[in-house]
Parts: sequence; structure tokens; C-alpha cells
Amino acid sequence: MTGARIAHPLLLGLANIRMCTRTKLSSKAFLLMALLPISNYLYSNKCMQGMLEDRLIHQCLSIVLQPLMKAAEVGIMMSDLVGNVQHCFTPLAAYIVDTPEAAMLACICRKTSLFTMASYLQFGDSFQHLSHNRSITLDQLNSITFDPNNLEVYFDAYAEYRLNSNRQWCLTIVGTSELDFRFLILQPITGYCHFTGGISRLKQVTGRGHRDIQCYIVGLISGAAPHRFIIAFHAFMDVQYLVQSPTPNDDLLASIDQALLTFHKHKDIILTSGTRMGAQEAY
Repeated sequence: MTGARIAHPLLLGLANIRMCTRTKLSSKAFLLMALLPISNYLYSNKCMQGMLEDRLIHQCLSIVLQPLMKAAEVGIMMSDLVGNVQHCFTPLAAYIVDTPEAAMLACICRKTSLFTMASYLQFGDSFQHLSHNRSITLDQLNSITFDPNNLEVYFDAYAEYRLNSNRQWCLTIVGTSELDFRFLILQPITGYCHFTGGISRLKQVTGRGHRDIQCYIVGLISGAAPHRFIIAFHAFMDVQYLVQSPTPNDDLLASIDQALLTFHKHKDIILTSGTRMGAQEAY
């Protein structure tokens, strides 16, 4: 946008359009629904600013998507390709976001599972935690007795429930200079990014850049990382590739399950080698 104004675009597409078609900008497969505001706050506390921003996004989504939510609940009359009127329902098939946005939409803090009740300290548990669903989130919010308008007190109570990169693993286990050097000496290939300065200092990488790193990285860490680490990382990459398949079937789901089992079998090497850590502490 112009005039130093920025906003989050909210795009809507159809799930029955093939991925190879939907991801091309020239196909115009997405419809701009709204521009979600990005506000500046006078309150200096960054935690409060983040909470206010999340509440604003939730409220905007509730307003913009209200007709679709109503249609998903009771249905709507629509014409099909041959002109016949059908009673249709419009469920939300997928919402494409990154991890921080997914945590915001799920009303959880970062370093907390999006799908289960596990926090980052419990990710290595050998059993599956309870699923995190809508009713649990609402019960937790309703159990908070503080005034929501008193944001500081409400945020402290809210944190009790924790509401609110694999590249780094390789950089840590192999070494920054070594992995950068291995990327540097790769032969340039038409159609793929060539990382002349390595990958340790990359910022604002596009989706294509991430894709090309994934194409190279398993082979580049071979011989420099422990064998079990490569197995776990390879399985993790397999999961990332398989879940992007445009035509999932039973065989694909079985392959995803097998890759996940392999990753969980060997993931302890990622924890014990100290490669999985954040800016302040391991997680």
C-alpha cells in the first residue's frame, strides 16, 4: 500500500482448484476479501500490544467471515456449472498461515503445540497428549475471573494456560562456516537459487528460497552430521514434502505416518546434541 500504510491481505480461494494452478499468480485463483489493519499502539508494553493486535485480528475475521460461517452452518443456495440451483455448504477446508499466525488463531502462545495440550517442555514425551480443541480453549478463557479490560492482570492469568527452524538445527550440528561453505561451492543450476553467501545470514527468505534450501540440505549435511541426525532430519523433510501433495490418498497418508514414526524414533539425537534451542533457552 502507499503512503507508508500497511495491512494484512485476506485472500479466499476454492479447495477444488489444483495446487499447481492455485499457486500461480497469473491464475488469479484467490479473491481479496479484506485488508486487515496493522495498528500502532500508544501502550509501551509489547506483550499488551501483541495481545491487542491478536484481538483485533480475531474481531476483523469474525466480521469479514460471518456470511461464510453462516453458510457453513445452515447452507446457501448456489448455482452449479450447468445452472442448476443447489443447497451448498461452505466449510473452511484450510487456512494458509505461518507458525506465529497459526498460534495466534489458535489462541495459544508460541512454543506450544497447535494440536495438543503439550508445551515445548513436553514435546519429547513418549505418549500423545490430549487434543487441543475449541471447547478446551473456551473453557480456559471462561475460567479466568479477572476483568478482561484490565489487560495486565488478564494477561498474567491468561499465561497460565499458555494461550496466546530446522535450518538452525543443521547450522548448529554441522557448524555455520562449514554449512555455508558447502552451499557456496554448489554448482549453479538454472531454476534454483544459488546461495553465494551461505544460508546462515539469510533474512526475509521467500517460499522459493526455502524450497531450494530443502532440496539441497539433506545431501549437504551428509558426512558432517551424525548418522541418526541425518535419518531424523531426512524423515522430517519427507513429511514436509508429502503433506504438500495436491492429491492425497491412503498410500500417501501411510507414507506420512511412516516418516513421522522414523522421525520420532530418532528425534532424541536432536535434543541430546543441543541443536534444538531458541535465543534464550533450549526448547
